[in-house]
Amino acid sequence: MHLKPPLDVDHLVAERRRALLDALAVDGRVHVATSANLFGVSEDSIRRDLRHFDGLGLVQRVRGGAVRRVAAMSAAARLDVASDGHVGCARALADRLQTHGRVVALDNGSSSVLIAQHLSARDGLTVVTGNAAAAAAAWANGVQLVLLGGYVDAGIGGVIESPAIDALRGMRVDIAVLGACGVAGGVGVVTDGPGEVSFKRALVASAGEVWVAADASKIGAAGAFVVAPLESIDVLATDADDSRIEQLGLADRTDVIRVKAT
Repeated sequence: MHLKPPLDVDHLVAERRRALLDALAVDGRVHVATSANLFGVSEDSIRRDLRHFDGLGLVQRVRGGAVRRVAAMSAAARLDVASDGHVGCARALADRLQTHGRVVALDNGSSSVLIAQHLSARDGLTVVTGNAAAAAAAWANGVQLVLLGGYVDAGIGGVIESPAIDALRGMRVDIAVLGACGVAGGVGVVTDGPGEVSFKRALVASAGEVWVAADASKIGAAGAFVVAPLESIDVLATDADDSRIEQLGLADRTDVIRVKAT
């Protein structure tokens, strides 16, 4: 398992659960006995964690542990279990958007919500999105907003159907912040959701620059559908280590924001 034991034996339950989710993202499964030994807790504590994940739709419990559930969880659930790396990557892009962003399109997904939560009103900053939670956060913070219309998919947290795609085709935004299931070496930004491919590609096509927030669990992760090639990424924020970033084979022009891992 690709887990690191916490430095503090009295670590919070939330921190342990985030580490378990990181292991699920990398290995696809966790073992009760191994995890209990690693964290210095009882096997019953790990079983409670796995029951919690099962209730959120994140895992399928199996004998001796749990495996990652293929079915997608809701956008709200993803926000509840966002790792420190995930939050850090989103915050890094938000900080840069706050000073450099003009007309910014935010994709669906939890990263865009976290980004919107860290934006504030500024002359010339406009957010374009069909992401319901991101739109609400940007609006609450006084940011000028253009809302894409359509049916909000609960699993994705935003709109992906033809009205939103058609609206994007009639726009030219300065920056599109793209959500991703993974950034695959030699391939690009990938997703496992066939229903959102057309929307994401329209988002990329509308933008002068493409920015991506991808925590370490997404670097090198596979996906069935390519939504943007590696050479299209202008800015990548990640907490992955240098060796994993180098393995991607990014274009020289890609600006990598290295977020400190916690």
